[in-house]
Amino acid sequence: MKPTQRIAERMAIWVTVLAASSQAISLHAQTTPGQAQVRAVSGTAVYSTPTAAAAPLKVGTVLPSGTTVKTDKGSSVDLFLGNSAGVVRLTENTTLALDKLTFTDTGADTVVEVQLNLPDGTILGNVNKLSPASKYEIRLPNGVAGIRGTKYRVSSTSFIVLLDGTLIFVHVPPGGQPTPYTLNAPPVVYFSPLEGVKPAPPDLANEVGNQLTAKPGQLTPGGAPALLSDLELMRLYGRKALEPAGGESYIEPGKGRIDLLYATDKGIDLDTVDLTKVPTEILQEWQKNLQDPDLVKELGDDLPPSFLQDINKELTKR
Repeated sequence: MKPTQRIAERMAIWVTVLAASSQAISLHAQTTPGQAQVRAVSGTAVYSTPTAAAAPLKVGTVLPSGTTVKTDKGSSVDLFLGNSAGVVRLTENTTLALDKLTFTDTGADTVVEVQLNLPDGTILGNVNKLSPASKYEIRLPNGVAGIRGTKYRVSSTSFIVLLDGTLIFVHVPPGGQPTPYTLNAPPVVYFSPLEGVKPAPPDLANEVGNQLTAKPGQLTPGGAPALLSDLELMRLYGRKALEPAGGESYIEPGKGRIDLLYATDKGIDLDTVDLTKVPTEILQEWQKNLQDPDLVKELGDDLPPSFLQDINKELTKR
C-alpha cells in the first residue's frame, strides 16, 4: 500500500471518529430556556411580556425570556440569572429587556447565552466565570457590551464602569462607524463616548463598589448618574465656562433636563456651549426637554433665546 493511500485512509478514519464524537456530544447537549428570578424589589417596578400587560413586580416572580422590567424613581430590582450569569441590579428609572436567556449542558460544562437590552437607565452586574463558549451581551442604544466574568455598571448612555474582569464594548455613535474598546480590571476603569477608556477616579470606583454591595433600597443617590470628568465638561461647555463650577462635577449624561439645570445652577453660561462637541444623544434630549414649558420657565434668563433653534440646526447637520 502506498504511503499516500495509508494517509488518506487514516484521515478518513479520523474524520469518521470526529463526526461520531460531535454527533454524540450534540445528542447529549441539552438546551433549556433560562429564567430570571426576582430576588429583591425596592420601591415600585413592573414587568411585561409580549403577551401580557404590565404588572407589579414582586419578590419570587420568575421571568422568562422576552420579559421587560421597568423601575420607577427611587426604586431598584435585583434579578438572579443563574449560577453562571449571576445577578443584575436595575437602578431607578431603568428599562431592561431580557431578550434571551438559555442554558446548554454539554456534559463537560454549561454554556450560557444572555442577551439583555438596556434602552434607558443603568444596571449593575456581578457575573461569575463563564465557560469559553458562553455569551453575555448588553445592547445599548449606541453599542453592544460583551461581558466575561465581570463586575460592572453600564448605562444606556454608553457610560461604563468596570470593577473586575473583561468587557468589550463596540461603540456605534450616531452616523459613525463601530469602534471596539476593551476594558480590563483591576484597576478600575471606565468608558465614556468622549474620552474612551480611562482609569476610574477613586470616588467613582468606591461609588460603584458600594452600589453593587448595598442592600436593596440603600443605593447611593448616584445610582443612575455616571461621572462626567472635568475634561468632558470642558469639552461640552468650554474651559472658561466650567471655571465657576469648580471641584468634582457630576451630572447625568443623556438626561437633558438635568444637564441644563446642572449647568445653569453651577453658573455655566449656556451661550458658551459648543454644540458641535455635544454628543447627538444629549442634543436630542435637550431638544425634547425644551418642549416642556415648565422647564423653559425654570431656566428663565439662563436659557439663550436661540438655544433650541441652534440645537435644531446642529442636529440637522448630522
